[in-house]
Amino acid sequence: MDKIFQKVLAVTENCFQKAVAATGELKFNVKDRQQVYCICCYCRILELAGEALFLIKSKKHVGVPIILRSMLETLVDIENLTASPDYWKHLHASTLKQQWKLGEAAGKSPDNPFLKCLNASG
Repeated sequence: MDKIFQKVLAVTENCFQKAVAATGELKFNVKDRQQVYCICCYCRILELAGEALFLIKSKKHVGVPIILRSMLETLVDIENLTASPDYWKHLHASTLKQQWKLGEAAGKSPDNPFLKCLNASG
């Protein structure tokens, strides 16, 4: 079992390295929000894959399922982006909503060291 796991890990790492290297070859229209969001999601999947591989190689597996779930959610976003040209608006609105909540939390917790830099009076 351990030999099979090591082979799968080696193949996965190889694929990951090739996918990361290929990002330099990506061509897209920076003025097309749909394309930009697709590229951002693709890079996010690569980022998460790298984190998962690091945890697996470090034998710290507990966080891997959470990372894989995030990867799947991002893959769904890519599928939705390619199916609907305006899906990026949903993603953008969701980001703005989260930033708004963070700003509100900073205003309500001026002594919170994690939010202090977001507080206008801090």
